[in-house]
Amino acid sequence: MLRTMIAGFVGVIVGAAVVGVGTSQQEKPDVLEAKTVRAERFELLDAKGKVQGALGVGPDVGPALALYDEKGEIRAGLGVLADVGPALALYDENGKMRIGLGVLPDGSPALTLRDENGKMRAMLGLPDGSPSLGLADENGKVRAMLNVLPDGSPGFTMGDENGKVRAGLTVGADVGPGLVLLDKDGKVLWSAP
Repeated sequence: MLRTMIAGFVGVIVGAAVVGVGTSQQEKPDVLEAKTVRAERFELLDAKGKVQGALGVGPDVGPALALYDEKGEIRAGLGVLADVGPALALYDENGKMRIGLGVLPDGSPALTLRDENGKMRAMLGLPDGSPSLGLADENGKVRAMLNVLPDGSPGFTMGDENGKVRAGLTVGADVGPGLVLLDKDGKVLWSAP
């Protein structure tokens, strides 16, 4: 679940906010003359002393910012995951991640939408620089995928309940339209042309 990414993401956003608080465009502090405070974690408290946000660094997460609601549930997180990269996660009132946005290790952006159970239901990305949209069922199995291939050809695939591709449609740059139907083992049942 972007592994408590939010708890680790706290650093990036909070750092920017802390630097910008109380300064105008014309009154920028001289970084070399500013005092430095160092810590592994900072907490933002409300008037009653309840934690509403945290900025910190975790062993496998990196710098992260986490923001909590009045019940103490995490609602937003921003950070840099050590093995993934920068990411933003938004949570519902039950603490379930519903939206994830990040930049993958290969540099491509990715957006995920999750249902109330935390299952990924829609994914949008640019793998290899080509747009791709995936839609999954309630079990998280990808059932439909729409993409544009690196050569500019559009493609659409549909999967079965196990996530296996069973049908594909494309319009190739050189060959024109094509349709293929596959059995449960991936063998071609029918194709055109």
